[in-house]
Amino acid sequence: MDDNMIQCPKCGHDNDSSSEECDNCGVTLSLVLGDIQKNKPQPEPEVSQIPYPENLQECPKCGHAVADSAPECIKCGIIFSKYFKVQDRILRETLDGLERSALEETPEAEPQKEDDAEQEKTEAERLEAEVRDKEKARLEAERLKAKQEEAAKAEAKKKEMAEKEQAEKKKAETPTEKPAEKETVEASNKADLQRIAKLEKEAETLRLQAAALKNEKQEYEKAAIVRKEQQEKESQEVIQKAQEAQARITTLQEETQALKNETETLKKGKVDLEAADALRKEQDQQEAEKCLQAEKEEQEKTEALEKERQDTQKRTATILKSVLPKPTMKELLKKYEGETIGINFDDPAEIKSATLAKVNEDHFSIMVPENELVHSYPYSDIVSIVEGVEGVPIDVSGETPTFPVVIRVFHLMVKKKWGFI
Repeated sequence: MDDNMIQCPKCGHDNDSSSEECDNCGVTLSLVLGDIQKNKPQPEPEVSQIPYPENLQECPKCGHAVADSAPECIKCGIIFSKYFKVQDRILRETLDGLERSALEETPEAEPQKEDDAEQEKTEAERLEAEVRDKEKARLEAERLKAKQEEAAKAEAKKKEMAEKEQAEKKKAETPTEKPAEKETVEASNKADLQRIAKLEKEAETLRLQAAALKNEKQEYEKAAIVRKEQQEKESQEVIQKAQEAQARITTLQEETQALKNETETLKKGKVDLEAADALRKEQDQQEAEKCLQAEKEEQEKTEALEKERQDTQKRTATILKSVLPKPTMKELLKKYEGETIGINFDDPAEIKSATLAKVNEDHFSIMVPENELVHSYPYSDIVSIVEGVEGVPIDVSGETPTFPVVIRVFHLMVKKKWGFI
């Protein structure tokens, strides 16, 4: 065999040394032989062939044999996960088309379409979840395989170092051996140890790969069986629904025909009744409008009279409440306590504003805002009290303020040189 060719350990096909996979069976050569073995020019010692697991599957499109772990076909190039997903979608669309064609004339067609759309969406989400789970498991297996390869490399290197130390120790114990022969033996032993370590490493890798691929294949077969059972179950349900829908269609068609015949009979007598009813309704409407208009006018008159009566009563009550004489001066002035009133507190002839601060039993007190002085007067000094519903004006010009009440008190005038006090 040419040094630039690599023989596949699975099928025996000769491949180029740069090939990653076997052109015949599709097995990954780098995982079986390793990168070092592909490029070694020296002959390898005969070792027992490590049995390769039965990990091939047939491409569903072209029938070419590919590895179970391969994501796509090396011959036609289809991606298996997408291919199975498309096939599932086509099957669902076919079944949904059959169901829709059977239910398109029923009154329950629209709700059934919504249920089918929801079911299709749920199934698509389930398939996508299965694809994601499978892809996640494959990536996890690849990461585990890489870790195991690194561990195997470290173990081989450790073993190689131990063998090297042992060889050096042996060399030190046999000084009489010829240098050339010793170097040849050491080189041969070293090469043998390296090949043994490499083969052990490859064997462990293949065992792990076989176990992982076997588990993955079992899981895929289980998923395929479950998917097939689910599809058969859904197909049976669709057929059953179609049969029930057809029975409902037949029943509804018979009921519809009976209703049509009865409707035609009723329509003949309904025309005259509708004409008479329309005439009667028109007359009733005219009479009702006249009655409503008369009632509206009567209601407006009644409301106007009631409003006028209430306004009169309210104004009378206000006047009586405001100007009705009280039995005592205290009761008369008590209702104005805290308000601004008019009073001639410093000039007998001039009414000024002041605050009625307090109304007591025998006198009342006012506070002048200008100087904040409090004046108290006995009720006997009151000359007059003037009240009004709209206030008491001081003059008719309207320029002076209007007070709710005006009090005039008695002033004792004493003549002095400079005037009266």
